[in-house]
Amino acid sequence: RDDEAFHEVLRQCQDFHPAIKRFSEMLLGAGAKTRASMLVKQFDSYEQYVRIQTRVNKRKLKCVWADKEGVAAVSKYVQSNLPNASFGICHGVRNGWEVRAFREALNIDVIGTEISPTANRFQDVIQWDFHEVKEEWIGNVDFIYSNSLDHSYDPEGCIDAWGKCLTEDGICVLHWSPGHSTAVRG
Repeated sequence: RDDEAFHEVLRQCQDFHPAIKRFSEMLLGAGAKTRASMLVKQFDSYEQYVRIQTRVNKRKLKCVWADKEGVAAVSKYVQSNLPNASFGICHGVRNGWEVRAFREALNIDVIGTEISPTANRFQDVIQWDFHEVKEEWIGNVDFIYSNSLDHSYDPEGCIDAWGKCLTEDGICVLHWSPGHSTAVRG
C-alpha cells in the first residue's frame, strides 16, 4: 500500500517542474519502492522552529551528511544533463561542505543556505530560511541540492518554492534515506 501511495505522489509531482517530472519518471520506471514516510516535525511557532534548527546546527556543526561519492554522482548527472550550468544552490548546508564540494566538482557558482547564524562563518553560505525564495533566484538556478528536506516544517511548500527557482531544464536533487523517516525515528 505504501508503494502505491508513493507512486501516486510521484505521478502528481510530475506536474510541478520538468526536473521533478524527469526524476519521478526515472523512479517510476525503475520500480522505486518505499517502506517509510518522511517525518515532518511540528513546531508551536516559527520562532521555535528557528531556535531548534539553530541549536541542532550548532551542536552538529562539524557533522557532514553528504559524501564525496554522492557529490560526484550528482555532479556527473548535472554535467551530463546541463553542460552549460552556471549556478547552483545547496539548501540546509550546516558548515558548507557540499557547497565547496560542488563548486570544485562543477567549477560553477554554488551557494549554500543555512538558517543558523553560523552560516556567516562559511564562505559562499548565507543565513537564509530555505522555505523562502530570493527574487533573483526565480527561474535562474540550474540545480538545487539538499539533504535537509526532513528539517522542513512544510516539505511540499519547500519543494514548490525550490521548483520556482529552477531554470526550464533545472534539476533538483533531494538526498533522502530511511534515516530521515518515521520508521527509524518512531
